[in-house]
Amino acid sequence: MQSSVKKIVLLIIFILSFFIVKKKKKNSCDSTYLQNATNISTADTCLLTGANYVLEHPLYGNSKLYYNYMGFILEWMDKTPDFSFSLNSKVLELCKDDNLSLFNVYLTCLAKAAIETKKNYVPVAIKLFVAYLEKPENKVKRTSKIKKMIADVQEDKLEKYI
Repeated sequence: MQSSVKKIVLLIIFILSFFIVKKKKKNSCDSTYLQNATNISTADTCLLTGANYVLEHPLYGNSKLYYNYMGFILEWMDKTPDFSFSLNSKVLELCKDDNLSLFNVYLTCLAKAAIETKKNYVPVAIKLFVAYLEKPENKVKRTSKIKKMIADVQEDKLEKYI
């Protein structure tokens, strides 16, 4: 009888550890995964997790995880065979001086929109970017160019930023 109890306990431990390991692998967008991801085409879930994380945090004063996600997003953009990303000079003009970190946010918007829409993603990315710019909690310095872009997007004049 003692032997069967040991077997049941071992079986329960084995089953629990199996589910714990499986769950960890399923939700593993941690910094180790981000630094070692080799198959970039299967990284869409982690890319969206990272993009959402970046877009939910202010421009300055972020954690190491924020920068790990940014690095992962940049690496994904560089290696993905599914998309080619081009940068618009009008948008790049916004990312100067005090708003230099906006460039990373813009790239995050491009990557997120590309994954979510698959094609014609730049207009979606521009709208995501402007939504980020509009939130006061993101601490974006409102230059005249940023105010102009926000107004243009609100008036549905996206073509000069595409």
